[in-house]
Amino acid sequence: MNPPTHYDFMNLGALHAWPIKRILSEEETVNPIDNEENIPIYNPNLENRKKIPILFLNLPRTEAEQHIVKKLSDDQRKQLRKAGQVEIEAKDTDAGSNNNNTMKIYKLSLLLNSKKRLYRLDNWGLVAKDRKLVKGAEIGMHWSDGKLHFSVLSNN
Repeated sequence: MNPPTHYDFMNLGALHAWPIKRILSEEETVNPIDNEENIPIYNPNLENRKKIPILFLNLPRTEAEQHIVKKLSDDQRKQLRKAGQVEIEAKDTDAGSNNNNTMKIYKLSLLLNSKKRLYRLDNWGLVAKDRKLVKGAEIGMHWSDGKLHFSVLSNN
């Protein structure tokens, strides 16, 4: 892999190797033609009454273990083994672009689904809704600084 050139520093994607890349299925996105009445919702915070679509993001087990699980803290790995899930933070690395200087960090749950031999990220619906992700969108992910960093690489 060639090191980034000085021109690449304007492009965040050139600075990050995205070891996990996913093209989203319809089940992992919010259909823009649906109104909120047609989307099943989960409301974890009754105070702000946000409607969050119930969506999760599947991650292949090998990639998740290699690039996320092995980088979790000892306590997080212990909790994942014991309870089958662990709370993590996911940072939207695209935040700050498009005149939006607010870094967006989401609280997600990483779960092991041993029957299907994969991991999944629960609470993905808030990300999909905020970013208006559609079927076919490509996202890249990597773990650093104790957080899952992600970027929308394309959103057809």
